[in-house]
Formats: sequence, structure tokens, C-alpha cells
Amino acid sequence: MVVYLVEQQLVPYGRVCELLADLFGVRLSLGTLVQWVQQGAATLAPVEGAIKAALQRVPVLHSDETGVRRAGRLAWAHVASTARLTHYAIHTQRGTQATDAIGILPDYTGVSIHDGCVPYWRYRKCRHALCNIHHLRELTFLEEQYQQAWAKDLKGPLLATRCAPSTTCAN
Repeated sequence: MVVYLVEQQLVPYGRVCELLADLFGVRLSLGTLVQWVQQGAATLAPVEGAIKAALQRVPVLHSDETGVRRAGRLAWAHVASTARLTHYAIHTQRGTQATDAIGILPDYTGVSIHDGCVPYWRYRKCRHALCNIHHLRELTFLEEQYQQAWAKDLKGPLLATRCAPSTTCAN
């Protein structure tokens, strides 16, 4: 439960300690909770390795990153995914240094779908495609902020290209 609260629900360690004390009368140190999270990560390392290996073999892979706070500092949450597999990693960097360290993209040979962020283009073993969700966001911005009618007109055909729920695609 501790690992779930900290890693999935993003409850700070201190609040998890308070929760355990309030609900169960158990007083644990932050160090104990950190150790449990580290043990959970070590236990799941083979699973993570299998997910990474599987993602490296898929024909189409979606990659993205977004800024997050970790210990009060900016970090980056990186995701590589398909409809059935997802790998998350937190790294202090946004670019190639991070994606190289994560280890999925450097040898990927399929089609990498991404937002066009410069570091993704540095991977030459794969082909590249731009993510239509990002296109839609940009068109919505142009429509709402600059009243560009053509942006609204273009969204319809772009939305029509979406995959049906029963098909296999990387949305």
C-alpha cells in the first residue's frame, strides 16, 4: 500500500507516514518508506526490462514528455507507449540525455510518433511521425487565441483520421 500511495497516487512520504499512524497506529520513519519503495522498484526491475524490450520491438511507438515536480524541482516524466504497453520514467533532463538513459529509443527501428521536440529527431534508426493530438492542440490554440477559421476547418478532417476503438494504432 505504501508503494502504491507514493508512486501511483503521488502522496508525499510524510503524508503517508501520517496516514499510517492515523489509521493503523503504526509509526514508521521516512527511511523505512523509502526503503520499501526501493525494494518495490528492485522487485519490478525484470518487469520493467521486459516492457522496455517489448516496446523496442513494436512497429509503432508513441513518445512524449511533460514537466513534473520531484522534490520541489523540475523534472521530466517520459512515456513510451502503445495501446497495450506503457513505460514511464522520471529524469532530470528533457532531451536526448534522458531518452538515451531510459534506453528505449536509441535502437528503436519502427515508427516513432512524437510531438516534434528536437531531441526525438536525433534518433536515425527509426522513422518519424508527428502526433495528431499535438496538431489538434495547436489548431485549437490558433482558433481560440487568434480566431483563425481555417484552424477550425482543418480540425474536422484531422479528427476523422482517428483510429476506431477496435483497431490497432498509436493515438
